[in-house]
Amino acid sequence: MKLSQIAEAIGARIENASPDAEISGVSGIDQAVTSQLTFVHNPKYAAAAKTTRATAVIVDEKFPAISTGAYRYPPGLAAEVAVTTARAADTDVTLIRFVAFDGAMLARYLELLG
Repeated sequence: MKLSQIAEAIGARIENASPDAEISGVSGIDQAVTSQLTFVHNPKYAAAAKTTRATAVIVDEKFPAISTGAYRYPPGLAAEVAVTTARAADTDVTLIRFVAFDGAMLARYLELLG
């Protein structure tokens, strides 16, 4: 089944993954492999979300994972994309919260936002 079909069925939005990705099953975040889906509810497992081999990770809307390099995307590049996109957005949003899970990411955000 395609990731887009699963997202539609559960009312989810797809970010940082291909809607056309084929999903063959569900597994725990540490056991998941390519073509599987997993989930994270507790932010204490955010590091696992960044290293899982799952094709996609379901997270709560409030889960602090914006541009942290989740899904094996290089963290420094993820931060750059997030900052560039936020700056270019035509929106009335008054607060954007970037989350850094370690000192290296914080330094990268400070560099990009400085």
